[in-house]
Amino acid sequence: MGRTSDAERAAIALDELRRMQLATRYLDLRLRTESVHALHKSLRRLRTANTVYELVADVPHEAAKMDFDRTLFSWLDNRRWVPAAFHINSGPEEARAVGGGQSLPPDRRPAQGRDGAQRRPTIVRNALDHPRVHSRIQSVMHSHAYVAAPGPGTHRRCRLRQR
Repeated sequence: MGRTSDAERAAIALDELRRMQLATRYLDLRLRTESVHALHKSLRRLRTANTVYELVADVPHEAAKMDFDRTLFSWLDNRRWVPAAFHINSGPEEARAVGGGQSLPPDRRPAQGRDGAQRRPTIVRNALDHPRVHSRIQSVMHSHAYVAAPGPGTHRRCRLRQR
């Protein structure tokens, strides 16, 4: 048998690279599809809540089902941070350390303050070292990023940390 030329080896490597690229695209598409299905399931479950209190309590647990290991639903009320519902995979003790449902005075202007005033959702991406993220929240949640979305009359915040 003859030796494989450089051009043949390059063609074989290129073919393998194309197969791997196709497999990666397929996996990415499958993961995105599964995420959308998980989101729809969670939204269907959340629509069964009979009261706002049930909805608030269920939001962190549903977010956790979508591969978030720490979720917190809270809001600002008269510039006080009010933690409302938690889910932390490491257990309820750590969740209670967030504040146990007690409102806390802000220790600085919220990072999302500008967008909250404009009534738009925002993402705080650098939460670990952002100077305006509440120190009590960050000391427990260790969030790299979070979403803040204003609600009617108050600024509601849902904090998520993905694995």
